[in-house]
Amino acid sequence: MIPGKDREATRAARQRHFNRAWANVINDPSPRLGLPFAADFVFLEDDLFWANEPTHSNERPTAAFRRAYPSSTTRVIDATAGFVIENGVPVVEKVHAPVRSAELRLTFGDSIRRVNREPALDRTDLGRVLLLLRDSVRAGQAYFLSFPGGYRFPLSGSDSLAPGSRSRSAERRSRSTWSRSRTIRRRSL
Repeated sequence: MIPGKDREATRAARQRHFNRAWANVINDPSPRLGLPFAADFVFLEDDLFWANEPTHSNERPTAAFRRAYPSSTTRVIDATAGFVIENGVPVVEKVHAPVRSAELRLTFGDSIRRVNREPALDRTDLGRVLLLLRDSVRAGQAYFLSFPGGYRFPLSGSDSLAPGSRSRSAERRSRSTWSRSRTIRRRSL
């Protein structure tokens, strides 16, 4: 995360870029019908949930198309699941509705809780992660050494894996998290 960056505005601007790109792609062949169907999905993870509204509820691809090509003969429809075309004619025009966080939490509450649940880890799991990290650093060693500075990366986990923790039962009593930041310098590679 970049301090001072407005992530919602950035996400909305990124989506506008993709919408304009879709509009340009659709305009070139000038089809009778244009349907943006790039799999509307939502993020259920707490760390990404904020991105749902800026992505889906600001400018839509069809609005970008109409603004960029107001005299086009292509009919653009913001179709969603359940939209039906028969013989080139839409017979069920189910279109996109704005995404609202409150509605998502009501509709997907169980899934959101399940996705954000942290499984219990033990030191064996941590050991596997550390081996993967070590192997990745070794594989990229030449590239990493080409950078004159250092690298920082965050580590986080449950109390049972924190330095100095005593047992798995401590994890059951407390689900607070810890984080450490590690700097890798050239000489430690």
